[in-house]
Amino acid sequence: MNDDNLSLLEQQSFAQLNAAVQQHSAQTNQMISELQQQSSNLFGPPVSPQQHLANASRHQQWLVYFVQFDQVAEQLRAAGRPAFAQQLKAVKDDTEGAYKICCDMAKQAGAHQAELLSIAAEVNRVTTTTLGDINRANQAAFDKANQEWLKAFKGR
Repeated sequence: MNDDNLSLLEQQSFAQLNAAVQQHSAQTNQMISELQQQSSNLFGPPVSPQQHLANASRHQQWLVYFVQFDQVAEQLRAAGRPAFAQQLKAVKDDTEGAYKICCDMAKQAGAHQAELLSIAAEVNRVTTTTLGDINRANQAAFDKANQEWLKAFKGR
């Protein structure tokens, strides 16, 4: 491939990659905005592990998309034009990092969710025990009063 064709290929590849990076960045910013909005609502539900995994999946889809540029990057690198391959590597590394962060957040959200369920189960157990104790005490008081009433009025 001659130098003019390599230059054209490089320019087109950079244009495609930059357009994809802009789309990915916009999508990532939207995800971050939604997470911040949901996290700032103290009375709303916490961000679920499923939401974080959905975000991780979006990053993984972008990684798959960026792989399509590998062949061109290698072709340009072999021709002494490493800039595109370097840029592609940086983009893929950043996307992989975002993917890992989302996976870690999903793991943490799952642990938090499990902790909340454990607390709720303990509250439920204590409440049930307490209500049972109250019911037994009320029944015992009623039974005692009823026995006394029966004794008092049995002879009449």
